[in-house]
Amino acid sequence: MLACYATVSNFASSGTVAVNPSPPLDQLRVWYRSDIVQPILIALFAFQLLSGLRLLWAAIPQRADIYSSIQTATGSYLVVYITSHLIAVFILGRIFLGIDTTFAWASGTPVGLLRDPWNVRLIPHYSLATLFVISHLAMGLRAVLLGHGVQVASANRLAWIICGIGLGVALIIIIAQLSVSA
Repeated sequence: MLACYATVSNFASSGTVAVNPSPPLDQLRVWYRSDIVQPILIALFAFQLLSGLRLLWAAIPQRADIYSSIQTATGSYLVVYITSHLIAVFILGRIFLGIDTTFAWASGTPVGLLRDPWNVRLIPHYSLATLFVISHLAMGLRAVLLGHGVQVASANRLAWIICGIGLGVALIIIIAQLSVSA
């Protein structure tokens, strides 16, 4: 849920990093970083990772069509991404560096993503994560629709449309992170 809100918030923040260092995600900062909510969110992420690994382990040996393969591949990436993101935010950013881990931090401010050889790695890191979260959800929705008797062609079309939207959202978020007005 927080990942979906972060994606929408980052999408809404397009072009605001240079103008306003407080994108919409900061509005929930007090809530999601509270002593009660943050441990619950971390536990939910841990559950998501462990249950995802269990599903991944079961899916890997199965023969699959392109849609199931996309679901499995995006899920695999998200397991690695979420783990590395949590480590970067909590251990590296907050504990070791004492940095406020905001959208501006993720955008490599004040240097930016392109001018720093270390920060440039974040461009595919964040853009693929956004695309893969949305694509993973699209493939899951496709499976649910097929399970409810929706025609295969309609379910496939909707899945690809949502993946296309995911690509657009990923591009807009990267433009925002590069501090370029869309």
